[in-house]
Amino acid sequence: MPAEIDMDFIIAITFVVAAIILVLSAFAYQLVSSGKRLKKAQRLSDAILEYTPAFIMIIFDDKKKVVSFNTRMPSFQGFDGKPPLGKKLDEVGFLPSQLRQNGSAVQNGGPPGANLKSIAPIKLNDGTQLFIDWELLPFRDRTGKVEFHIAYGYDRTELLQSQQKLAVLTNKLEQAEEQSRKKIAEDLHDKIGEILIASNRGIARLKRKINSEDAIAGLDALGQSIQQFTTGARSLIFDLIPRALYSLGLGAAVENFATQFSEQHHLSVKVADALQNCQVDQSVAIFLFKAIRESAINAIKHGKASELLITLQHKNQDITISVEDNGCGFAGKQDLFRLKADSGFGLFNLKNRAEQFKGNIGIEQSEALGGGKITISVPGAITKEEECP
Repeated sequence: MPAEIDMDFIIAITFVVAAIILVLSAFAYQLVSSGKRLKKAQRLSDAILEYTPAFIMIIFDDKKKVVSFNTRMPSFQGFDGKPPLGKKLDEVGFLPSQLRQNGSAVQNGGPPGANLKSIAPIKLNDGTQLFIDWELLPFRDRTGKVEFHIAYGYDRTELLQSQQKLAVLTNKLEQAEEQSRKKIAEDLHDKIGEILIASNRGIARLKRKINSEDAIAGLDALGQSIQQFTTGARSLIFDLIPRALYSLGLGAAVENFATQFSEQHHLSVKVADALQNCQVDQSVAIFLFKAIRESAINAIKHGKASELLITLQHKNQDITISVEDNGCGFAGKQDLFRLKADSGFGLFNLKNRAEQFKGNIGIEQSEALGGGKITISVPGAITKEEECP
């Protein structure tokens, strides 16, 4: 009997020891595997920081905790020089809130290549402010399984400062160009008017002195040619700068443009003007008028449209204009960057100019006409809100 008890005891002990060995083996494997992943994460972080212009590099594991941290700066606001190893994504305070709050979609894997982007400032200890372009994306192994999540930031300060300086210079250049256009247009208008009056009077005097019917017919033909030349010249003057824009305002200038554009291209152009007597900042009015004209040209040139709808409206001091057509529309938002229009102003330039006025531009499908629709909104463009309907 004691022998049987001893044998059962030995078997039980053997199973316990085997179980402990299995647990220890699994734990050891986990440690080795985890160590390899950490080394891989560190090598990846070092390589990215060394061979790319990245300013900061953070690698998170599958539990959203920091396992590797590298930066080119010893410290900055929100980072005291001690790497935030072990912290969760939402605990890394210097990351943009968009990445911290919305990072769960990326952290949970998301579709292949899913990532989040955001530009946010950070302050150095000396008070200098840097603008960091952040991106958070998953890093996958050969099987497609997410191993890490990488957050890296590029210093875009110099680029943004250069863009701001370029925007200021561009604005000044366009203002100077606009003044030159206005002066040329006014001079041409006055001189052509004088020439037309003098020519008509001269032809009338000659007709009174000449009895030949052939000569009179020739003078009539000459008068018609002069009139046609004058009409064409006035059209060119209008292209340079619409006089109604300065004398009557944006709404009247758009109405005048719609009439001329409709006659010139033989298509229907309707205007829904809710601005009426609103006083619009002149620089904004010039920009919006050019935007409407450029959008209309693109609608017939690229969209093959035969019908346009131009809408001008406001809410408080903010203005929104839109140009809709019944053409083939846009393939997608990328058209905003693809279309640069041979006429020069271009949709891409429209976007840049809108941003200079703190506005925005959007492209979509027109519900009213079925083609493309370009919408531009500019805040604070109305200088006297009390005069608006």
